[in-house]
Amino acid sequence: MAASNGSEYFEFEIEAGCETFVRPSNADSVAEDEEELLWAAIARLPSQKRTNFALLRRTQSEAEGREERTETIDVRKLDQLSRELVVKKAMATNEQDNYNLVSAIKERLDRAGLEVPKVEVRFENLNITADVQIGSRALPTLVNYTRDAIEVKMTLLLGPPGSGKSTLLLALAGKLDRNLKKSGNITYNGHKLDEFCIQRTSAYISQTDNHIAEITVRETLDFAARCQGASEGFAGYMKDLPRLEKERNIRPSPEVDAFMKASSVGGRKHSISTDYILKFLGLDICSGILVGNDMLRGVSGGQRKRVTTGEMIVGPRKTLFMDEISTGLDSSTTYQIVKCIGNFVHLMEATVLMALLQPAPETFDMFDDLVLLSDGYIVYQGPRAEVLEFFESLGFQLPPRKGVADFLQEVTSRKDQAQYWADSSKPYVFLPAFKNR
Repeated sequence: MAASNGSEYFEFEIEAGCETFVRPSNADSVAEDEEELLWAAIARLPSQKRTNFALLRRTQSEAEGREERTETIDVRKLDQLSRELVVKKAMATNEQDNYNLVSAIKERLDRAGLEVPKVEVRFENLNITADVQIGSRALPTLVNYTRDAIEVKMTLLLGPPGSGKSTLLLALAGKLDRNLKKSGNITYNGHKLDEFCIQRTSAYISQTDNHIAEITVRETLDFAARCQGASEGFAGYMKDLPRLEKERNIRPSPEVDAFMKASSVGGRKHSISTDYILKFLGLDICSGILVGNDMLRGVSGGQRKRVTTGEMIVGPRKTLFMDEISTGLDSSTTYQIVKCIGNFVHLMEATVLMALLQPAPETFDMFDDLVLLSDGYIVYQGPRAEVLEFFESLGFQLPPRKGVADFLQEVTSRKDQAQYWADSSKPYVFLPAFKNR
């Protein structure tokens, strides 16, 4: 049958999901020919079916003791071990790092001529107040009389407790409490919040851990993935990607192709996006443990905080507002998570505004831009590398062996500001936040 009608043979076997070529030892050329035949068989499938099948290379250890081989897989029917293997192959590292995968996806999209969508969040004359319980005067929570934009960058939001960080994040994410009084404009790519469904565009990651304690970490992320439509992003790319690559005679990496096709499958109980997020958040070691709470034993506090982050980034949203995601985490874990999010931002044109209380120097240096809040005012917004120059122009200087993040949060404080005064030509006078602007 194979000799007389090869196309029918390959198509039948692929649709059955069982086509396998065993790789003879010391026969690389034969193995390459076998892989060529499998690619050709997949290419002959109708376009709608083509995205359901991919190639998976298994080493001898991954092939349960059998010889190294390449096989076709139906991405709609992957079990947990197969999903984990696809993620491992695509990430191309045993480390908690997504750079190889994200850069390979971006390179594939660029070669095919697919443009990655971008989102610019802009706010103008934003003023938020709340009525205090005693007295008739409204209490200013966030005041901003200038025009500012959060662009396609990693932006750090700094400020002491009570400075208005959470209020700004909630306002930009469209989740502000209805009891608060807001004036001013917030736009996404020029569109006001009432002109589109903001919940499908951005995600707010709360500093409060609120989970169903009785289900596992994996079940939590799988549920979040289904609720948010985690497959939507890759499904959009896969509509045109196979056709464009065929027109340009481009063959993608089998590992990246398998990951993207599996990520585009929706409506399933389990999602490969869950396995990916578990991997880069370092939660794969506790994926089968209950989330738990104060009354039910489960994962640790730091792991639960990472579950909170994972719940929101498992979806397809590319505009993320992240509120104190490092609480309870050590500096090394925080650095690794911020690094992975930074890779996603810079390579996939995402927009992230992340509030951190006391980031370590190596974490601080990973951000592109900085927003510094104090008493509800934006004191500084601009490139992170230029913030010290800005304060030096006001007469304040960073002392030796002092962290930049700590300096920024203290220099606007009435209690701590004087120690950083460095202009000997004039006496120190407290400079409040609203005058720094």
